[in-house]
Amino acid sequence: MNREPPIAGDLADWERSLSLGAGLAVAGLALRGTRPLALAPLGLLLAWRGLRGHCRLKGLVLEPGDELQRLAADLRGLAARLEHCSHTLAQAGNAGEDPLAPTDEQLKRFDD
Repeated sequence: MNREPPIAGDLADWERSLSLGAGLAVAGLALRGTRPLALAPLGLLLAWRGLRGHCRLKGLVLEPGDELQRLAADLRGLAARLEHCSHTLAQAGNAGEDPLAPTDEQLKRFDD
C-alpha cells in the first residue's frame, strides 16, 4: 500500500479515534444539556478532526510555515471555486435562466 509521507498535523490512529469518540460524546451531551450552543460546536470540531485525520492547530505548532502554506493553498482553491460559481451564476442570470433548473438533457434522462 502506497502512503504519502506524513505531514505535520496528521493524526495518529489513536488520536483520530480519541477525537472522534470525544467529539461525539461532547456533541451528545450538548444535545441533552442546558448549553447546547456552547458545547455542540466543540464536539463537532473534535469529531471532524478525527474524521479528517489532520489538525491545523497541531500542524501550526509543529511546522508553522508548512501549515500556513497549505492553508493559503486551500484558501486560493476556495476563492477560485467561488469565483467560478459567481461567474456561472452571473452568466445564467444575464441569459434570464434559472441556474438551478435542470438542463433539457437532464430532463430527457428523467423522462426515459
